Amino acid sequence: MSKQKQEELVAVIRKYLDQDPTISDPSKILVSAERRGGLFNKRTVLTLEGKAQNDAEARVIAEMVGAKVADEAEIENRLTAN
Repeated sequence: MSKQKQEELVAVIRKYLDQDPTISDPSKILVSAERRGGLFNKRTVLTLEGKAQNDAEARVIAEMVGAKVADEAEIENRLTAN
């Protein structure tokens, strides 16, 4: 996945989070994407960082984002509860 595609993916996820009424405060969630891995097994990793209202919300956000990106990226959930 090219750098431009990564940026587009982050923008789509950011918009998705901002518009989801079930997320208590989407402004506390940071989204980033980067390529990781060896020469022949590069993969895109989408990282979620910041604060969720509780552990359950953090899990739900990661699951929803994972379903949204499907096979495009792995999800690294670094969200913590308030």
